[in-house]
Amino acid sequence: MITQITIRSTLTIVKIFCVSFIASASGDKNGNAFFDGVDSLSRHGNHELAIDTLNDFISEELNTDSIDYKIVSWAYLKQGQLNQTIGRSFESIVSLENALKYAYLSEDSIEISNAHYQLGSSYTILGRYEEALESYARALEIDRALESWMGVAMDLNSIGRIYEVWGKFDQALKFLIESLAISEEIGNQNLIALRYASIGSVYKSKSEYSTALEWLYKSLELEKNNNNKLRQGYRFDQIGEIYTLQGNFELANYYLNKALSIFNEKNIPTSQSITLNHLGLNSLKNNDYNNAITFYNKSLSIAKEINHSNMLIKNKKGLSELYKAIGDFKRALDFYQQYVEQKDSAFTEKASQELMFFKAKFETEKKEKELAVLNQEKLERELALNKSKQQKAFMIGLSIILITLLITIYNRYMLKKQAQIKLSAINTQLKETNKTKDLFFNIMAHDLKNPIYAFRNISLAVHDNYKDLDRNEIVYYLKELKSSSGKLCTFLDDLLKWASSQIGRIKPTVQPFKIRPIIDEVVHLHQTMLSEKDIALLVDIPETHEAMADKNMIKTVLRNIISNAIKSTENKGQIKVLSKNKSDTLTLQICDNGKGMSRETIKNLFSITSKLSGFNTGSETVSGLGLILSDEFIRKNNGSIEVESSIGKGSIFSIHLPSR
Repeated sequence: MITQITIRSTLTIVKIFCVSFIASASGDKNGNAFFDGVDSLSRHGNHELAIDTLNDFISEELNTDSIDYKIVSWAYLKQGQLNQTIGRSFESIVSLENALKYAYLSEDSIEISNAHYQLGSSYTILGRYEEALESYARALEIDRALESWMGVAMDLNSIGRIYEVWGKFDQALKFLIESLAISEEIGNQNLIALRYASIGSVYKSKSEYSTALEWLYKSLELEKNNNNKLRQGYRFDQIGEIYTLQGNFELANYYLNKALSIFNEKNIPTSQSITLNHLGLNSLKNNDYNNAITFYNKSLSIAKEINHSNMLIKNKKGLSELYKAIGDFKRALDFYQQYVEQKDSAFTEKASQELMFFKAKFETEKKEKELAVLNQEKLERELALNKSKQQKAFMIGLSIILITLLITIYNRYMLKKQAQIKLSAINTQLKETNKTKDLFFNIMAHDLKNPIYAFRNISLAVHDNYKDLDRNEIVYYLKELKSSSGKLCTFLDDLLKWASSQIGRIKPTVQPFKIRPIIDEVVHLHQTMLSEKDIALLVDIPETHEAMADKNMIKTVLRNIISNAIKSTENKGQIKVLSKNKSDTLTLQICDNGKGMSRETIKNLFSITSKLSGFNTGSETVSGLGLILSDEFIRKNNGSIEVESSIGKGSIFSIHLPSR
């Protein structure tokens, strides 16, 4: 615990330092300190802040009298890379096109090459391969002219990967082998390992699996020598995938699990989802359906968390094929429909992003035109000022004074108005808070009164008459004392849990659990009450039904509602506890044949601001705080409670919880 607090504190200090550092570095015209600060923010996950800081920097630089085109190009390039990192490929292209524009204005060949290469990367992610190839080709031409061999190797590799996507494997290998030769010549072991892997990928696409494995094992050996554990994970995954294609399921399982172990250690959600999907496919092809279901569902869960559209599509399709293979055609059809809907959704999302891209591009061009118009108007005003300098200076000075005065008056008026609005809102909030406090104390007083009075009266009766009491009377009074103290303890327990929930101390620990054992445990706790009133409690819940929630919170909720159902039910009555599992929702129903409730009572049942503290069933009073706590706990677990009741016909409490 201490370690976690220390890490969290350290990260906060680093973030504050980076922001302060950037603010002080914004005046650094060489840009080195500024861009170091931006990189520091990015490394600590503050990508949005880094992008906003770059926007401010670019705006300031473009408004100076002498624009440094090279530094503006750097800023746009960084912005493009950051947008690409957080998945904003279209925004990345807008930034990188601006980087390219200012790189040409600066006449810096290295920056022009970098901008073309990064543009190619963004176009590749979006599947716009023709544009990507054009960008990589231009970067290659410049890097050859500059004799930047590392850049040439990277350009050739990227071009080869595009030809692989197109299925032109011979051309892909031509570029990749040339890239490998250059990487070996300059002796860069990391580049060599990557080239081996790229070549292996092409042979896999050609279905030449043995050759693909040779290249991938060579890449893996280098990655081990380079001590690059994450890249070892990528190679293990590629090797395992090929063994699946070859039908060697045992070896595939071995390498895929090694890959998954690394991605779990490094916490790379995208790679975890991909490898789990590969394990699911391997198990499916090996007819190991139980493991296949587990792997596909884990992969699908991660894909949902990170909103990885492609993996959502693959897992839903895989689950459809899996359930079809085991003869569960209903689930197979359900996942197939989800797969089709996901594909349609991905297409719609891509179209929407395309629209956003063109809109952003249009807005950028519009701003540049407006800036050009403003600069032209500024030039014209300066020429006009030269013709009648003294007269214009006087008029401008007077105008500035008047405008300043008007702005000052307006600002004071707005500040006063805002202060009045805030004060009014605070007063309203205080009134509501006081009202809620008074009502809450009424609830506590009402719920505490009966058990405390009973406690006092029984104690007085025993104290005043203990000499005259026989054994049966003493047993009776002790039983009543036990009942009153039990009610008081239950109320105080609910009060403490509710208070902890309100100040945020109770946070749900969500995990899957079977609901039947929880129901049985709660029923056992109330067996004495049931026996005393001769109430039949019937439980109809399959052993397989599960909920995805905090087990202890749900136990508290069920204890309160079943206890209230017992109190609401007359002697020799009946209570039923049922469950239904539909889609991703588990519904629990607690049904009694007691006196029931009016609509007004149901409306205020879970409200702390109502005058209702509990409702009387004739012989016993139901706790209002217990119901308020139950509603709070269910909502914290992404569930809901519904109540159906009418006078004389009993009540049905329906609890809806996630089941997966």
